[in-house]
Order: sequence, then C-alpha cells, then structure tokens
Amino acid sequence: MASPAVLVANSSVPGSALQAPLQDPCEISPEKAPATALPSVGNHQAEANGKAEKPTPEMFRSKAASAPSSGLWTTKRDGEVKLRLDESGIGCEPPLTIHQLFQQAVDQYGDHFALASKKNGRWSRLTFRQYYEECRVAAKSFLKLGLERFHGVCILGFNSAEWFISDIGAILAGGFAVGIYTTNSPEACQYVAENCGANVIVVENEKQLQKILEIESKLPLLKAIVLYGEEVKEKDRTSTP
Repeated sequence: MASPAVLVANSSVPGSALQAPLQDPCEISPEKAPATALPSVGNHQAEANGKAEKPTPEMFRSKAASAPSSGLWTTKRDGEVKLRLDESGIGCEPPLTIHQLFQQAVDQYGDHFALASKKNGRWSRLTFRQYYEECRVAAKSFLKLGLERFHGVCILGFNSAEWFISDIGAILAGGFAVGIYTTNSPEACQYVAENCGANVIVVENEKQLQKILEIESKLPLLKAIVLYGEEVKEKDRTSTP
C-alpha cells in the first residue's frame, strides 16, 4: 500500500485553505457529492496484501435499497432516521441541511464577520461569504485528495479558523468531520481514524503530524495527511502537492 501524501496547506486566511490542484469550479453540496461504493477496511487490506477478502464491518456497508426509515436513531454511517416534526411552532419548519443553513447565513449576513483569529499578534477575520468560499475550496480539495462519501476527515489541532474550515468542508464534500483531541496518543488517534474510515487527516503542527506518521501504516483507508500550521520537514515529506 502506498503511503499517503503529506501536503502543506496555505494557512493564511483569507486566501487559500487546504488547497489542492483543482479543476473548474463546481457546486459542492451533500446532495451532489459523488455517491461511490463504500470500500471496507477488510477490502482495502485484501487489495494491499493480496489476501482473501474479509467480511465487511456492518458500519461500512451500504444499503441495498433506500427504504423508508421508521427508526429514530441509527449506528450506520449511511443510515437514515425518521425526523420528528411538530404540528405547529418552530418544530414544524422544514428541516435544513448544513449546506442550506450556511447558504442562508451568507445570503443574510454575507459581509458581516463570521470568524476572527489572532496569530502572531495580528487579527485575521473572515466574513460569512469568505468563510463559505474557503469551506468550498476545502471541500473540493478533500474530494481531489480522494475523500469518499460517508468517510472521515479527521482534524487534529487546536481551535482555529482552519479547524472550522476543515470541519465544514468535510461535510460539504459528503464526508464526516471528526475531531481528535490534541492530547490523544498515537494509538487513540488510530482508534478514531479507523472507526470513521478516515480518508484524510488534517493536522496543525509537526507534533501532531508525528503521531499520524507513527500509525499511518495501520490505516489502509488513509489517502492524505494535510498539515496547515507550519512547513513539513523534508524527512516527513512523502509527496509534494
């Protein structure tokens, strides 16, 4: 199995966040994200090692057919739930996706500040419109790096604009945004990444990068590691963006 590429993201915000080479701009939304067959950990291990295919874990299985859901909860990554709506009041309003809610905020408050962060003593601010565009860039970049629908983008870093852009970008691309505690051990990071089927892991600095490099060989679904807080050291670079 080829090692995942270690990419350096331009972390100057506004500007270019988590950007990989892209094709022409396209509309990104959960509804329009490419629906692909969901490979299992067992399937990837079989391909990589030439061994017999292992049973697919239940949480990685796709539904054979989209039947109406009657349950109020699910443990399946592509499962459906029945929404509880009231006959009156706020509870009867039509449900919205994250993408739709974000677009409404942009329409209403586009030129107002949405995020502010301080780096090296200087404040950097993003309006709702800039925030939304940065999230779209991140979403397209994750898709370019190989993010599959219902698979995870793990984010390992402290509170920052890049963290939120990665989070919303993963959702817009049809994946899962999965935060990992910065105090987690490499083994704890591996547990989280395995359980969400992570295709991409975003890390803040060299310290967090080393945790992932230590366990990357145990993550057969991992396709790329994105570092946004600092430059990648030459010994860690397996591929150039």
